[in-house]
Amino acid sequence: TCPSAGAHLCKYLNWFALPAGTVRNSFLYLRLSLPRLRRVVQFRIGCHKLPIAAQQHQRVARADRLCLHCDLHALGDEQHLLFECPATQPVRARFAHLFPAACTMLAFMRHPDVLGVAKCILACLSIIGQPPVGLRP
Repeated sequence: TCPSAGAHLCKYLNWFALPAGTVRNSFLYLRLSLPRLRRVVQFRIGCHKLPIAAQQHQRVARADRLCLHCDLHALGDEQHLLFECPATQPVRARFAHLFPAACTMLAFMRHPDVLGVAKCILACLSIIGQPPVGLRP
């Protein structure tokens, strides 16, 4: 909800930071094709076409970057996509083990099932019409 330019960086630090003392990012060593791996990494660094990032370049006010796939009038960001959007509910049901009670974005991204997290992200992106390159139905 912060209007400053630093809000983006603060959010990504709180949602996607690696644990202290981490030597390598386990997402980079997943058994995924390069195009699919690239999509997961792009998601983690905010280089995607969700409204929160895509409309930033169109100078749309942060509060008006709403999800285009539901009628909740929610900010179209990564957390909404993974945790709240009705359009991605089937994916959350399929990957229920990744969403324990009171799960946060940081806990989700640090879940031990890293491959499951990556596949969940890819499936959510696919449902909202942003299929990763090379993702088979």
